[in-house]
Amino acid sequence: MLLCLRLTTIRSLFVQLIVFTHS
Repeated sequence: MLLCLRLTTIRSLFVQLIVFTHS
């Protein structure tokens, strides 16, 4: 469960980074 939460957090961070760099 902790790993899943961690993956979700990392994924959201990546999405934020992509959106930030593309905008």
